[in-house]
Order: sequence, then C-alpha cells, then structure tokens
Amino acid sequence: MKRKQLGIEIDSVVFPAAENKSNIPKDYIPFSDELKLFIRNEKFSTILNSNQRMILM
Repeated sequence: MKRKQLGIEIDSVVFPAAENKSNIPKDYIPFSDELKLFIRNEKFSTILNSNQRMILM
C-alpha cells in the first residue's frame, strides 16, 4: 500500500520522533503534572456527579 508523505507516494510509514528531553522547557514537567492532576480530579468529579444523579433517578 502506498502512502502520501508531503504529496509524494512512498512505501514506508513515517512516525514522528519524540522531542529530545534536553530540548523540553524546564517548566513543562510541572505543567504536565499539574494538568494531569486537574484532568484526574475533573474525571473523578464527573463520575461522582453522574453516579449521584443515577441514584436519584
């Protein structure tokens, strides 16, 4: 199967490489951890709220 890469058909698959750890800004790791915690808390809150509404039905 041929795939298009920049308009050219090629046989191989191109995967992007991860950024080198030394090129990541210093504040990225704390930001990422804070974002993950926020998402986890929001997910937990959503689950609790939906369960509470199901019980009240």
